[in-house]
Amino acid sequence: MAKIRFKKINTRNPLLFSTSVENLFISELLPAAPGEYVKVYLFGLMNAGFGGAEDIKVTSNVLNMPVEDIEKAWAYWEDKGAVQQVYDPETRSYRIDFISQIEEIFGTPMEEAKPAKTASVSPEAAPQDAPEASVSKTPEQLMAEEVARLEDLEIRALYTNLEEAKGTPISTQEANKIRDTINIYGVTPDVYSYAIQYCSELDKYSVDYISKVAIRWTEEGCHDIAQVKALLDSESKRTSEYHRIFREVGFKRTPSPADREMMDTWLDSWGFKMSEILDACRTTAGMREPSLRYVNRVLENKMKEAGGIDTKKSSRASANNSEKGDSYQKTVSRRVLGAYYDYIRNQSELEYQEHLDEARKIPQMADILKLESELNKAMMTFEFGSNIKEKKKIQMEKRNKLEKKKRELLLQSGYPEDYLEKKYRCEKCRDTGITDDGQFCSCKRQRIEEAYEWNLKKNR
Repeated sequence: MAKIRFKKINTRNPLLFSTSVENLFISELLPAAPGEYVKVYLFGLMNAGFGGAEDIKVTSNVLNMPVEDIEKAWAYWEDKGAVQQVYDPETRSYRIDFISQIEEIFGTPMEEAKPAKTASVSPEAAPQDAPEASVSKTPEQLMAEEVARLEDLEIRALYTNLEEAKGTPISTQEANKIRDTINIYGVTPDVYSYAIQYCSELDKYSVDYISKVAIRWTEEGCHDIAQVKALLDSESKRTSEYHRIFREVGFKRTPSPADREMMDTWLDSWGFKMSEILDACRTTAGMREPSLRYVNRVLENKMKEAGGIDTKKSSRASANNSEKGDSYQKTVSRRVLGAYYDYIRNQSELEYQEHLDEARKIPQMADILKLESELNKAMMTFEFGSNIKEKKKIQMEKRNKLEKKKRELLLQSGYPEDYLEKKYRCEKCRDTGITDDGQFCSCKRQRIEEAYEWNLKKNR
């Protein structure tokens, strides 16, 4: 019997195959999408599976949709992060890259990485099998890619930690919020991971809540778990001080936020020792309804008798004065120093407003200031999303152009170019006493001397 040869004939006809759609896309993006836009997405996804290129007019005929609606559909899906449009000016065509929602949120290990699905759309269909030029990458580029991959793995681990804590899968919005909290607010993965553990012990599983906790720790200068634990320990010490004061007054309830704020004032702003506060609490003995407000008045009167001077520092300074003679330095309480910082900032703000009123008389300046204000408001209202950095970059470029034009108008009108910049006595801390890295500013000593004289004049 003659041998028979068998050969399978492969076909590239899309109609003879099936198209896979990610469940994450269906659950997260499809419910809110207009039905016509879903048609465009699925038709494009089908063609992308074969790397096809198709005249947009053909797509219009097949889907029975206007070309303009098809273009709006692709813009919609790009805004939602489902596709990316890449325009080629030479061929007057653009490529649609379909973005995997699974890879976008959870990432893909290097060994499992697959090419993104792509479809080309143009006035005239482009060649389907054009070879791509190979591009060699520099060591710096390879290193940057490796760093990005490791960072992505750390973020993926956070998704897993949160899912295990709450017992349910996280949504696309939750994943984006976690990623943005790390990328925009500088929260380290270690700190965020500890925030998940900390909040889950409080039965708090909201990503918004967890992110706020992690951001607060970061703003307090915490960048690793050890620093977070040290912060929590210090807060625990203050809680113990609250309970000690409450026991002395005779309260059995938990301190309210207003109570804690009042006690913080005694300890921090007014600088009283714990023993002095407890002595003031004992004056409530025998009262039918003891209150913190009464203790507050006792301590406030003591502060006034001392002329607003920090009682701790005053006693130390007096002792040192007898030894050092003329080297004695004046000192004030944190309350007085804080009030003085507020005063000089208010003076700076008044001067700035006067300059604004004067500058608005310059032709075109009022319009520029209005545009600048609108840009600043727009940047403050950006919502979390994958393209927030790009939006901010565009807004910053616009603001820089306005700033340049503003300076030119000031110089042309005879004003210094920094006429509309706020002036501070100390540019380093902007008259707050605290630098950007959370440290006391070197100007503090000078401000204390000024605050002492300012407080004396104010109370005369």
